[in-house]
Amino acid sequence: MLELWRWLGGRLNRRHTMLILLGGGALIALTAFAATRVTPVAAAALPLLAAALALFLRHGQAVQTRFVLVLLLAALSLTLLVEVVVLAGDLSRMNTVFKFYLQVWLLLAIVAGVSLAWLLPALRAGRGLLRAAWLLVLAGLVALAGLYTLTATRAKVADRWNPNAPVTLDGMAYMPTVEWAENGATFSLRGDYEAIRWLQTHVEGHPVMLEGLSWREYLWGNRVSVYTGLPSVIGWNWHQRQQRGWQQQDVWQRIADVNEIYNTTDLARAQELLRRYGVELIVVGELERAYYDPAGLAKFEAMAADGLLDLAYEGEGTAIYRVREAQSAES
Repeated sequence: MLELWRWLGGRLNRRHTMLILLGGGALIALTAFAATRVTPVAAAALPLLAAALALFLRHGQAVQTRFVLVLLLAALSLTLLVEVVVLAGDLSRMNTVFKFYLQVWLLLAIVAGVSLAWLLPALRAGRGLLRAAWLLVLAGLVALAGLYTLTATRAKVADRWNPNAPVTLDGMAYMPTVEWAENGATFSLRGDYEAIRWLQTHVEGHPVMLEGLSWREYLWGNRVSVYTGLPSVIGWNWHQRQQRGWQQQDVWQRIADVNEIYNTTDLARAQELLRRYGVELIVVGELERAYYDPAGLAKFEAMAADGLLDLAYEGEGTAIYRVREAQSAES
């Protein structure tokens, strides 16, 4: 705004004043229309876009200034873009806004930093009420930015599953200290903690793993693949279907097959499905007991007794079986 004021202040004559008034009136009308018919965001974005574009097109504008203005134009354009364009299959624009606004904030942060460096000399040279007003606004903005860091950090630290869990950067340290309830069962996460630690320590490469599924996302399902990075037969239902829209039937089929492997008492059918997906490791823990037929889970012990599986790990109510001569996935 300071650059725009300096530029227009040196050019104001009768002709330019008329052009500015006409252009300003058209901009106000366009902004009002867009803000009421398209998105309220236009009330802030369109005037700033117009000012940035005018400064960018200014004759003799410095290259470095034009570069900063390009960043500003890109950020403001993205704020408007996500209001009218949404990725197919998105949940109430959540992922569209989230992903694009990451770029918006980064661009605006660069612009704000450079602009502040350009503004400070003008503030030092300024006098009177205008200078005081600028400084007051600037101090308020800086204070608000710093306030978020303090309050957000405090809120995040306080948002703990178990307030008495160890204070550490280890993202798994809470697990031995908490219980989880799902599908009518309540169980400690210590078993999963010990099993995951064992996998992290003893498993090399990227063997395909079979683990139980929750009935929806954001529960405890897929916990082993999340904490180990090992590939599993199927990830989160909705995420997989959202990201692979053309393979939705395949996703549903994999979910059905995982459930069948755990539930079936037919050893031959279980072997067939394990070979289909090239499964090498099978997890049977508290989550699997909460969802699957006990008779189906018991077959893994029988398969181990028959030499089809090896019991690779057992502890705290969790067992991990290794499939002998696991084959490559067929699909």
